[in-house]
Amino acid sequence: MLLNLTIIKDFLKDCVILQETLNDKEPRRLKYPVLGSESTILDESHLYLFHSEKMPSRPIFTSHVSIICLGYLPGIYQNDNCESLCLSSDTDLYLLFSQIQEIFSLFSDYESKIKNLLIEGRPVQELKGLAYSLFQTPITVYDKFDRILFMVYDNTRPEFLDLYESYEIGYVPEDERSILYNNPGFLDTFQTKEPAFSSNDIYGTDIIYANLFEQEIYCGRLIIENTYRSFRSSDYSLVKWLADYVLLFMKKNRQFHFNISRELELLMDQILINGLPYRSDCDTVLNMIGWDREDEYVCFATTTFANKNIDEYLNDGAHYLSELFDSQYIYIYHNCIIQIINLSKSEYPYHDILRRLNLFLTNTAYYSGSSSFFQDFAAIRIYVQQALSMAEYALLDRKNRLYEYRQNVLAMMLSKLQDSYGGRTYCIGELQQLMKYDAEKGSSLVKTLKCYINNNLSITRTIEKLYIARSTCLYRFKRIHQLTRLDLEDPSVILYLHILFQIMDWESEYADE
Repeated sequence: MLLNLTIIKDFLKDCVILQETLNDKEPRRLKYPVLGSESTILDESHLYLFHSEKMPSRPIFTSHVSIICLGYLPGIYQNDNCESLCLSSDTDLYLLFSQIQEIFSLFSDYESKIKNLLIEGRPVQELKGLAYSLFQTPITVYDKFDRILFMVYDNTRPEFLDLYESYEIGYVPEDERSILYNNPGFLDTFQTKEPAFSSNDIYGTDIIYANLFEQEIYCGRLIIENTYRSFRSSDYSLVKWLADYVLLFMKKNRQFHFNISRELELLMDQILINGLPYRSDCDTVLNMIGWDREDEYVCFATTTFANKNIDEYLNDGAHYLSELFDSQYIYIYHNCIIQIINLSKSEYPYHDILRRLNLFLTNTAYYSGSSSFFQDFAAIRIYVQQALSMAEYALLDRKNRLYEYRQNVLAMMLSKLQDSYGGRTYCIGELQQLMKYDAEKGSSLVKTLKCYINNNLSITRTIEKLYIARSTCLYRFKRIHQLTRLDLEDPSVILYLHILFQIMDWESEYADE
């Protein structure tokens, strides 16, 4: 990790500072420390440690130079190209050099851990511990709509819990947001490209913040507070450094929504996650994005096999799907990409949406399930659950990549029953006896009964399917009745047998595979 002399100074311990010429906004250039130098050309990437009387007498400054000097700095070094920190001449130079090496190692370790989180596709919240260990004061990350992505503070300090716990999840409360946004000076801060200081009258704390921009578009803010400690000069550099990584995490873990608004996101959280009822004012939120409650909708849930990089896979897939369709709301929930597509507003007909989605699925490791069509957005939670259940079944069945609810709901229901206990568990004693009789006698009574059920209780079609005489068929049914006493004119008995045979067929098929 690159450091600057301001960071080094703030992390040095037990040093007597005689003089300093530092700029807390100076870019981080330093790669490693160097103990002395015989060269007159000094490199900007090195942090030089000298005794004042042993410094090169005729240095050549080709660029910015950073120096720690024991004693006062010679006059020739006192210029705009030289940043310096002068320590007491009694300081042990070798112990100082060792301490500075440890500082470089500390920050290199921080950077390595953060890069590993990025490589593994971990969510931005997993930065919390690293960020707090670095700053030791509350840290907050917001997105562009003032939604808190993460907040970290010391929850062992009871005097601060009330201040932070209510904000840890969700958005800035509306009343406080209104106060902030009615302040023209606050709105101006969103244009700030470098880390800056601000006094926060609402919360009674001062902050250093770094705005996050993607292609000149504001997309969030990283804030540290002075609640637990006073600010250090190095905080400006370190906030900028951490903000760059937070932006990478946000880009990898971004939530994909079309024309997303804070109001719409809150509405979806309330209905889909918190299970709150749809209210009349929800219509206004839909109207803001050009949707109506009575439009025709369909939901898709897309997922992949669980592995350690599932977050990264899902975010990559969401990014692609967000560009593939119009008039959609898309987000990640329960290890699935959820798409809610407004068919009434989409330029693509449903068959074209299926074609596009199938093309995407065919060339990837994703499986998808759809809901039924619906024309009441208030019931959205039911249809999202339909899509989720179909995606789950798609992963289990794996014969196709896309499973439509209306065509696969029975198979999905049967798989749920089978998964719970297994087909034989649902088999009543009379049928167990029938199976045992077939096994002992070599007869085909169960096969005949199953064929009869599957052919809509038609004796004629059963005879045709089994290639047996009518008398043989009637004799078999007589034996079935004698052995089981099942009433084959009772609709509930027929329904039970139909479901049971479906489960057993499904179970047998997967056992063979």
